Amino acid sequence: MLALGTIKLWAKRRETYSNALGYLGGVSWAILVARTCQLYPNAAAATLPSKVNLRFIVWDPRVNLQDRCHLMPIGTPQQNSAFNVTKSTRETMTQEFKLGFQLTNDIILKNQTWDKLFEPPLFFTKYGHFIVLLTSAHSDEEHRQ
Repeated sequence: MLALGTIKLWAKRRETYSNALGYLGGVSWAILVARTCQLYPNAAAATLPSKVNLRFIVWDPRVNLQDRCHLMPIGTPQQNSAFNVTKSTRETMTQEFKLGFQLTNDIILKNQTWDKLFEPPLFFTKYGHFIVLLTSAHSDEEHRQ
C-alpha cells in the first residue's frame, strides 16, 4: 500500500498519471506495483519504487512476442490496461522512469531525500513549445458546454 501510494504520488507530481491522456492510470500502476511485490517479496517498501521504475527501463518487447504490438503492455485478464499509451507518452514515461530510478537509488543511498522525488517539474524548463487556447462564449452557460 505504501509503495503504491508513493508511485501514484510520484506519477501525479511528474505529470505522467492519466490513462485518458496516454499515460498510466490507477489500474496500471496497481498492477505494476503488485507484480513488483511478487517478484521481490522480501523487499522493503522503500526500495519498491526503484524496482518498479527499473522494470520499464529495461522492458524489451522481443521477450514476450505476443506483446510486440503494444507500446507498453500491462496485462489484465481481458486486455492491456495501458492501451492508450502513445509513442510520445511512452518516451516521456521512459525518461521519467530513468529519473525516478536514479532518484530512488540516491534516496536509498541517503544522497537525496524523499522530498526530491516528489518535486514537480519546472514546466517552462521541461517544455520548449506551447499551445495557447483561448475560448470565449456569449454566456457562462455556453462556455461550460
